[in-house]
Parts: sequence; structure tokens; C-alpha cells
Amino acid sequence: MMNVDSFISVGDGFVSVCEFKGKIKCSGYIDGAMSLTINYVEIINISMWDYIDQLWIYILNALLDLANGHDVEFYFPDQPIKVTMTNVKDNVFLKVDDSGVMVDKYEFMIFMANSCLNFLRDMMSINGTPDYGSEIKLSLMLIEKLNSKWKWED
Repeated sequence: MMNVDSFISVGDGFVSVCEFKGKIKCSGYIDGAMSLTINYVEIINISMWDYIDQLWIYILNALLDLANGHDVEFYFPDQPIKVTMTNVKDNVFLKVDDSGVMVDKYEFMIFMANSCLNFLRDMMSINGTPDYGSEIKLSLMLIEKLNSKWKWED
């Protein structure tokens, strides 16, 4: 069981990205949050808010490294929250801060790649979002590649 939701900061709270109907006020980074639950373990929650657009790009880059057999370590864009993804045979051990879970690598990568693709598409429809330019185009191509083929040659 995997579930992820992305939110944009609005006033003192958060609104789901797919339900956000306003305009982004800041043309820089977008404050938001993510909620990620895997196998009934809450890995990321709204209290870990950060720049949601950048966090998804970090996750995308991590998925690409993971697909090539590399273990991954990074921090949230503007918070001291460490994320590690460790290959364990056909699984990945995902650890965020003090929470960790073992999950099937293929299922995790496909789920997160599709979720990232949905997030980016939702963001592109919001008025006032930054122009990610070639980074979004490249990210979308890589996500589609992940969805169409488990591993690929460099």
C-alpha cells in the first residue's frame, strides 16, 4: 500500500496541489508539503514542509540513480531532513529522518515516478508557477522512461 499527496502552502494551512485554484504569489520556490505512506508507515508528513517543487525534482533524480543500481542520499531542499534509499536485492530501504520502510523496488519506483509525473502536470496548470524550462521537459522524459522500462542503458 502506497499513498502520496502534495500540497501548496496557503495562509496557515495547505491545499492539495490538484485542488489548488489560485495563483502562486512567489515566482521563486513554492512552499508546500508532502504526505507519503508506504505499507502503513508514515514516511513523510505535512510537518516536514519545504519547497515542494524542488523536493519532487530531488526525488526524481534519486529514482534515476536508484534505477541504475546506486544507493541514494539527499536532504530536503531547505530543511535538515535526510532521505536515504538503499538497494536491498529486489527491494529498497527508504528512510526519511527517523522513519524507514522496506518496499519492493520496482513497485516503489513506478509509483513514485507516476506520482511525480502527476505532480508536475498539475503544477504546469497552476497560474504563477515558475518556468522550470528544460528541467521539467527533461524530468518528464525521464519519468516516462522509468514508466516504460525498468532499467535502461546509459
